[in-house]
Formats: sequence, C-alpha cells, structure tokens
Amino acid sequence: MREALRLAPLNKALSEDELPNRVLKLATDLLAPRLTTLFNKSINMKYCLAKFKKSITVAFRKPGKDDYS
Repeated sequence: MREALRLAPLNKALSEDELPNRVLKLATDLLAPRLTTLFNKSINMKYCLAKFKKSITVAFRKPGKDDYS
C-alpha cells in the first residue's frame, strides 16, 4: 500500500472522491495501515465495493491514428 501511494502521480486529475494524490502522499503513514486492513478484509470476505469496480478510461488521440473504436 505504501508503494502504491508513493508512486501515485501528483498532478493526476481528481477522481470521484475528489481527494488529491498530494493529500494521500502526505497522509501515507496514517492511511496505509488502515487501507491495507480494509482491502485485506474485503478480499477475505470475497466482497468488492462498487467503488472499487468503477474506472474511467481516457483515450488520448495520437497524430495519424484516425480509428479509436
């Protein structure tokens, strides 16, 4: 968990929670143990929160590539 928070890009667009990665990085020591416990318990219970199933994908257009289907 600490590694994931450490590697999170600082200037990434906000997600639905509107929590900037900068805050997550600053609070790593406080958040990492709690998030690890939360994730591990949800895995052990074979339960996946709906928020963990949602993602947003953005395709960046590249010069010379017309088909993005």
